[in-house]
Amino acid sequence: MATSPIDYALSVPRHVLDGSLGYSWEKVELDLQARWQSSYLDYRPTGVSFYLQPVEIQNYVTVNGRAAYKVTDKVTAALTVQQLNTSRLYQTAAPPVERRIIASLTARF
Repeated sequence: MATSPIDYALSVPRHVLDGSLGYSWEKVELDLQARWQSSYLDYRPTGVSFYLQPVEIQNYVTVNGRAAYKVTDKVTAALTVQQLNTSRLYQTAAPPVERRIIASLTARF
């Protein structure tokens, strides 16, 4: 009978804290969101048989921001930055997540 080498009790963060703030004034919208997550143990394949290598993912903070401008009542232009506080972040045993900057134009009908 096969058994799993994964310690499921340690493979999820014990603590997560999310918070957000938003402000709007006339045609301007500003949003800020932050997340703190405690450390946990993740696993990645080594390429040798079915062996999984444990990797400790350190606790981290990520901050996201959004600034938007209402061009008209139905059109909004926005700029969103994911991970304002760091350009690369290890959230899992996979490759790191990179900072992203997203420009958008939303039209409502």
